[in-house]
Amino acid sequence: MSYSSYTVGSESNQSLESGLAQPINTVSSSEITSITTQASSNRTHQYNGNTGEESSTGQGSFQAAEGAEVFSAKGTPKSFIDSPSDLVNYQGMAVQAATLENMGILKQNSMGRYDFVEQVATPQQQAQEQANTDIHDGFAMSEQENESINALVPQGVEHGAIEAITHRGVEAAVSGDLTHTIAALSQSSGQSPAEATATVNKVVETFTKASNRYLEQTVGMTKGDIPEFYEWAKVHAPSDLKAAINKMVSNNNFKSMGQLVGSWAMSNPPSENSLNAAGYKTGKATDGSTTVFIKGKEMNVRAAAKARLI
Repeated sequence: MSYSSYTVGSESNQSLESGLAQPINTVSSSEITSITTQASSNRTHQYNGNTGEESSTGQGSFQAAEGAEVFSAKGTPKSFIDSPSDLVNYQGMAVQAATLENMGILKQNSMGRYDFVEQVATPQQQAQEQANTDIHDGFAMSEQENESINALVPQGVEHGAIEAITHRGVEAAVSGDLTHTIAALSQSSGQSPAEATATVNKVVETFTKASNRYLEQTVGMTKGDIPEFYEWAKVHAPSDLKAAINKMVSNNNFKSMGQLVGSWAMSNPPSENSLNAAGYKTGKATDGSTTVFIKGKEMNVRAAAKARLI
């Protein structure tokens, strides 16, 4: 295995050494949990329990009853704001509604009550949000790739059958035996075994190319290490590999595959030659094992890899 620094952290500026091997989420696509809540007007907030992502759509205003602490000028709790003298807990401070209106935080509606005004992020805030974007979540198959796969799905095959075939395909990707997947497609679609074989192979090829592109361009692996990584995962982490492939196929999300690379890298620490080539000073422990110097301190290579220092 050649030495590389894999950028598979939770943020775009993290490398393997600073935070990679996160536990793989083994929730299947059928178990994904989503929570959606509707606020005033047409704005919807959604939380995806599988990916941990939050999203908002639509525009709208928010009544004080939807989360803010409101009191009258005399200190009586209220469920809405209808007086300029009402006190609103804003950023940890009690602020008069009139002040928040002058700041553009509140706006009086036709009913005489105050709504929270949707705040637009400043260019600086937008830039910061972009900087914090995880590059691994940003990677996905192209529309052309997705369309090419959809075009391969035979007409008339029921959705349930497609799901069953896909499930078999994920299992086959781990085992390496596509026989049952091809037979299931042939029986469900009416395609000949030869046609079903061509279809399945094309789908596998498309996903494999996308996965390899992610591992090379986003994670930073070399082409020579990718086959070794897959073989290791099939033997030592088949469940995690299956979960990663399932998320890749079902959600067009490749991040779990990258996290699995972290586990592989720590189980296969770089060789002495690789470390020397990367500029590290190495040595030998009393038991003959290779050591590496990190900031002047000598450590066992495997311990350093486990600690994500190399």
